[in-house]
Amino acid sequence: MSNHREIFKDLVDKMANSDSESAYKQLFFLLYKPILNFSLGILKSRPLAEEITSDVLFKLWEHRRKLSEVSNPRYYVFVTAKHMALNLLKKQKNTTVSLDEIDLDLWHYTETPESAMVQHDIRAAISHCVAELPLQCRNVFRLVKIEGFTYQEAADLLGISVKTVDAQMVKAIKRLGQSLRPYWNLYYSKY
Repeated sequence: MSNHREIFKDLVDKMANSDSESAYKQLFFLLYKPILNFSLGILKSRPLAEEITSDVLFKLWEHRRKLSEVSNPRYYVFVTAKHMALNLLKKQKNTTVSLDEIDLDLWHYTETPESAMVQHDIRAAISHCVAELPLQCRNVFRLVKIEGFTYQEAADLLGISVKTVDAQMVKAIKRLGQSLRPYWNLYYSKY
C-alpha cells in the first residue's frame, strides 16, 4: 500500500509544482469513484454525492500548491469529502448526523483487465462477504483494507477510537476467513 501512497504523492507534487494538468487528470481518475462512493454512503443521494465529489476534486486543483505540504494528501481529500458531505446534510436537515449510520461503498477496481479477469470470482466472493458484515465493521474494513488508510486515519474518518477500529478489523477478518475457507480448499486441492 505504501507504493500506492508514493504514486499518489508523486502526482500531487507534479500537479502542485508544475501545474501539471496531466497529473491532475490521473488523480481525478484515481479519486473520482472512491470519493463518489464515500460521499454516497454519507448522503444516500447520487446527485448530491456527485456534486460533493466534483467540489472536492475542484478544490484539489484549486489548492494544488498547498497540497504538497500535506503529509498524506489522499487522506486529506477523503476528510474534505467527509466534511463537505456532512455540512451539506446538516444544512439540508439542520440535524446532527451519526457516522454510525453511514454505509461506505469504497470497493473499486484499478487492476489491469487481465488481472481483473483472473480475480473476478474471488473478488465477487469477498464483495459478498464484506456486504454481509455489520455496518460499522464493513466501513472499517473498507477504509483500512480497500482504501489503505491506517487504523488512526480510519478512526478519525469514522469518529471512533483506534481500539474500535482494531476490534472491528479482527471481527471482519475472522468472518471473511470463515466465509472464504471453501475457496482456499478448492485452490489448494489443485496442488
